[in-house]
This record gives sequence, structure tokens and C-alpha cells, in this order.
Amino acid sequence: MHRGTVLLVGDSVRVAYQPRLSALLSEDGLRVVAPQASTGNCRTCRDQAQAWIEEHMPDIACFSCGQHAAEQTTTVLEREEVSLDEYEHDLLGLVETFRRFCGRQVVFVTMPPVHAERLAAGLAVPDAADLTRRLNRTIAQYNELALVLMGQMNVAVCDLHAELRRDLDAALGDDGVSLTPAGIEIAARAVAKEIYGVL
Repeated sequence: MHRGTVLLVGDSVRVAYQPRLSALLSEDGLRVVAPQASTGNCRTCRDQAQAWIEEHMPDIACFSCGQHAAEQTTTVLEREEVSLDEYEHDLLGLVETFRRFCGRQVVFVTMPPVHAERLAAGLAVPDAADLTRRLNRTIAQYNELALVLMGQMNVAVCDLHAELRRDLDAALGDDGVSLTPAGIEIAARAVAKEIYGVL
């Protein structure tokens, strides 16, 4: 029995756990639809959200978007981040768009951390270790803002950041960013739990 359609939006991390999440949700009659590739950062998601809704007509929207996409991690290390004010503006716009169509059936997924040591080991830049540690602090700061906003708007949250931090060595691959099979399982089950929570 078809119980609903879930629109899944997010960067390369979302792309990695999507097949497993789809398998889990399909057991209960939920169908996952999503853009084929990464949906990039929050600004890109906000700009494309209405088109995705019109294309897929979802019952539930589940989205993950940070100040940058996971696949852009190595290119943003030495670049100025999107300001917190800009990020807040984009997040609010995105939630409003999803809410207009899906009502209260909206789930936000926090941005995962990086494995600072592994990421630094693969970078040929000065002060790589400091840059990757700073990146994790920045990710945490933007997640904190998002959690406050979602709380104020009563939007369900899957704190993937917290889930993966419990065992980063197992959850993240040698590049310090990509999910391992164990990380995919953690992510898919954590996201599925919150999707069930808004049914």
C-alpha cells in the first residue's frame, strides 16, 4: 500500500544514503523521490525547491543543506563562508516553500562533521590540520543556528551530525568526508526514524 511520497533533498552525503533509506521506507509503503545529483548548498536548494515540489508532488519533504555541499569541502576550506544571516534567510525560505505544500510533514537533517585528521592528510595546503578543525567548528556553528530556527518553527530534526560523531572512525571514509557502509546505515536509519515521526 502506498502511504506517501518523500522528497529527499541534499548533497553528496544524501546521495550516498538514499538507496538504503529508500529500501527501509519502501517496507512501509513510502516512496522516495529526489534529484539525481547533489542539490548543493542551502542557496541552491532554496532556489530550486518549488521546481522539485512541482515535479514530484511530495507528501513529505526531508532536506539537508549546509553553508556548503559536502562535495565542495576541499574547495571551501580557504574561502569565506556564507554568512550566518544569509544562511538563516535561505533556510527560512526553504522551510516556507516546503511547508506550503507538505504542511507539518517536513524534516531537516543537520550537516555531518568531517573527520579532520583524515581530511587534512589528503590536502596539499599549508596548515591543513588547522583548516579542517576550523571547518568542523564552522559546521557545528551553522548546525546550531539551524537547530534553533527549526525549533522555533516546530520542524522535525534528524541530528545526523550528532549520530555520526559517536563513531567518526567507522562512519567516515579515508577522505574524511564520504560515508562508509556503516555510516550509510547509521544515516539511513536516523533519517527514516524522523520521517516516520512526522507521518
